[in-house]
Amino acid sequence: MNPAPARRRAELPAGGLSRQIVLSMTMVAFWLTVLVISTSFAFYYVLSRVQPEIMETDSMALTPPEIVWMVLTTIAAMAGAAWVASRLARRILVPLNSVADCIQQVAAGDLSARAVGGDLSLGEASRLVEDFNSMADQLERVTQEKAQWNAAIAHELRTPL
Repeated sequence: MNPAPARRRAELPAGGLSRQIVLSMTMVAFWLTVLVISTSFAFYYVLSRVQPEIMETDSMALTPPEIVWMVLTTIAAMAGAAWVASRLARRILVPLNSVADCIQQVAAGDLSARAVGGDLSLGEASRLVEDFNSMADQLERVTQEKAQWNAAIAHELRTPL
């Protein structure tokens, strides 16, 4: 297996989970913005009924600056959520992709393959990388010991006392 594509895949978030995290966070931001705006209208409606003297105008119609403010707030919230979600996805997927690539390398016979967790990996992902690397170390050591043991047995069978 060519190590360059494996390294590149480990550095970039996978499309499926990464995209799902980004879309989920963006939708959360969108619906939270809708909730805030709608509750603001409800608040001012109740306020206009309870204390009408506070409200200067009779119209509850939106003005153009208010519409622009709501649109910009929604866009900013969605962009912020997408940015945070993509960073979170990277922290989750870099170590997982690295472990997946190394599993394929070990299955192909390369027992020296080790996963890289990254500096900002989450605790569980870092622990997975450490456990995989520990298992790969043990597997490599046992395989080397087995080869040495087989060589020693073969030598003894060829050259008896």
